[in-house]
Amino acid sequence: MPSLPDKPTRKHIIGFRLTDDEMGRLQEFTRGLPAKRSASDAARGIVCHVIKIKVPDAPAPRINKTKRLPAVEVQALAKLTAAIGHIGGNVNQLAKRANESGIIPDIRVLTALQSEIADIRAQITSALTGGTS
Repeated sequence: MPSLPDKPTRKHIIGFRLTDDEMGRLQEFTRGLPAKRSASDAARGIVCHVIKIKVPDAPAPRINKTKRLPAVEVQALAKLTAAIGHIGGNVNQLAKRANESGIIPDIRVLTALQSEIADIRAQITSALTGGTS
């Protein structure tokens, strides 16, 4: 027979609204408790006490982890992805104009785009391999 978990999961939600006075009284009540509790946790404890079941212990305080900045490689890839998007937009504009007019863009423009794409490809390879390419 499977064992029950040490902490039962709370999957039922009961929501209710309080007046300013009621909320003030609840907050005042929670300040008098030996363990720090949120208003919702204190309300659950009051309900448990009234219906005569064990009042759960106060939850452990949450530790907010600081947000980590992305690794340099991820930042570099994000910039390169944006650059590729800009180049893609330029290529689409050139293709649209070429299709509308029947005139192929100047070879210098296409060569410049090809050069930019090759440069970005090299940077992406460098970022993915940790600078060893």
